[in-house]
Amino acid sequence: MTNPRPQRVCFVAGTLGQGGAERQLLYMVSALSQMGIQCQILSLMHGEFYHSRLLDIGVPVIYVGRFGLPLLRLFSIIREVRRWRPDIVQSAHLYTNLYAAIAARITGSISIGANRNSVVHDIQPLGYWGKLCLRYPHAVVTNSAQSLQTIRKNALTLRPVFLLENAVDCEQFEPRLTPREPASSIYTLAVGRLVGQKRHDLYLRAVVGARQTAPNLLARIVGEGPQRTALEDLVAELNIGDVVEFLGAQCDMAPIYQQADMLVLTSDYEGTPNVVLEAMACGLPVVTTRAGAVPGLIEDGETGYVTELGDVDAIARAIVDLALHPDKRKQMGKEARARVEAQHSLKMLGPRLLAIYNQVLGAP
Repeated sequence: MTNPRPQRVCFVAGTLGQGGAERQLLYMVSALSQMGIQCQILSLMHGEFYHSRLLDIGVPVIYVGRFGLPLLRLFSIIREVRRWRPDIVQSAHLYTNLYAAIAARITGSISIGANRNSVVHDIQPLGYWGKLCLRYPHAVVTNSAQSLQTIRKNALTLRPVFLLENAVDCEQFEPRLTPREPASSIYTLAVGRLVGQKRHDLYLRAVVGARQTAPNLLARIVGEGPQRTALEDLVAELNIGDVVEFLGAQCDMAPIYQQADMLVLTSDYEGTPNVVLEAMACGLPVVTTRAGAVPGLIEDGETGYVTELGDVDAIARAIVDLALHPDKRKQMGKEARARVEAQHSLKMLGPRLLAIYNQVLGAP
């Protein structure tokens, strides 16, 4: 049997805000469009960050979230899917999997669900519905090898599960073109929403510990979220107000990575965070906890350091080592860039997606 090539792919998105899943959605539809596959987006939210960017590349975005009741939203999605007749209805977020799956079954399309974070932490808030979100689509795509193993080990779905690792635009995110002037300060960088999962409190405490040996360390935090006030209070408590800079949410991250000396990720759990790939593409070594798929991205001692969850002292030691050895920072950053180019370049995304589609469409 020859696997048919899809002509139309309809994505169902819960949000088009400034997040990692939404950036990957933009990458996916861009790659598919370049291969001649038509795409459209059905979004539960309207006018968010990536809305205009999708329109700029010629991908229509249809707002289907004007009704608050899930059943009415489902009717809107079914209507649009029936009208457009895509080959595949693909969810961009786990909590929109059921919308995509039901609409696809009613209209005769194939559905693909999504898991883009730690699968356990993704389904827990949804309760029973979370399990259905994995079981009901014809197939599921996850961006984390750890989540794939968890899904299979616990039989969270009997459907095919595929690994599609995140991609990064290596032309947008690249090392600083001109070497930074020798400076007396070393800039550490943390990027992510200011929520409990990211454990920015560990980052701040690690910086305090590292400064005992490397007093020229400075800290920058990019992101917004409900823990901003608590983190600012912690900065005051640790007496490092002149060391830490909160940059808020940023639209253009490449210059910020290029001005840093290392990325520090202190999360308790992750899927495959975009920020790690973006930092690596910009030639930064990464100090990270053993969260989600990150240990598979960072080769310990080669492109950065991997520490145990919650180990502030280990994080601080890794930061100090990079701060005191600029040649090591440079070499690790160079290796990080090469690894991303070889394994996560945007040019690989389209063929990998198409391979998944062909398997799903060719299945009985």
